[in-house]
Amino acid sequence: PRWALVIQDAMRNQALSTYKSMNPKILVNTFLQTWDANKQDLPSDMKRILKVAKDHNLILDAITISSEARREMPIWLHQGWSPLKIRRTNDKYARCLQTNHQVMTVGDACRIAEGDGDPPDACENPDQCRRRAAQLLDALDPKWDPRVEQSDETEPEIAGERVPKQANPAEGTKDLYRIFTEGMEL
Repeated sequence: PRWALVIQDAMRNQALSTYKSMNPKILVNTFLQTWDANKQDLPSDMKRILKVAKDHNLILDAITISSEARREMPIWLHQGWSPLKIRRTNDKYARCLQTNHQVMTVGDACRIAEGDGDPPDACENPDQCRRRAAQLLDALDPKWDPRVEQSDETEPEIAGERVPKQANPAEGTKDLYRIFTEGMEL
């Protein structure tokens, strides 16, 4: 809905005061990524939305995530990045990926890492950009990496109950949100 885009835009503008060196285009959605807006400067309605999300333990997770949903996720500031594996995301090659290659999603990073298509003329080092895209993907938890097959062998348990892996797979990012999750691990 249009109002959600207005809210995201306002939150992005507030976040830019903290993330000054970041390309504003990579701040897509605070619920899909690891950035946060400066809440004290947001209008009261937006503060209330964020408070409700926090109070009800809104998280981004699912038992089974389709390859399409994993590819739709923004690659920059990805919630599935391992902090031990991720390297700088604002260096020369990351900026080239963002600006020249237009890499915004995990799917875009896969395309570059796999060498699909010709690099843009403005790219000074296509091989290095390809390596940087692969590093971004390698930093993802396997659950979020579309290059990793999701196993159907084990069925997870929630509250002691086995849940079939294919029960309600997340087909898009809109299907990844969970609330009332306190104490649950998916």
